[in-house]
Amino acid sequence: MARAARDALLGGADMLQLRDKRDSVLEVARAAKAIGTLCRRHKVPFLVNDRVEAAVAAGADGAHVGQGDIAPELAREILGPRKILGRIGIRYAAGEIGKESRRVICRGRARLPDADKVGYKR
Repeated sequence: MARAARDALLGGADMLQLRDKRDSVLEVARAAKAIGTLCRRHKVPFLVNDRVEAAVAAGADGAHVGQGDIAPELAREILGPRKILGRIGIRYAAGEIGKESRRVICRGRARLPDADKVGYKR
């Protein structure tokens, strides 16, 4: 994962998010720590998906939580007021977007357009 992160950073990524639903929190935190170090060198914000505790343990810039994950209010308490908190916004009407304490809202999928050029393999 660190190699893919490095390649994305060298390719111009301006934010990275680690998404790993299979590994343990400890394994995610270890990977997040390595990727976070790379991101800090490149001055690029780094988020951990779903695993707020791994984001805190690794010193990430924040976390992203989905609709079936930890409540955003609890995630905000754990992260603190200065960290980035992202939340998927598929089921939110326009008037509901500002009701929760988050700074990033995602809708749909993000994709690296030239993934093959930077060595990313699915």
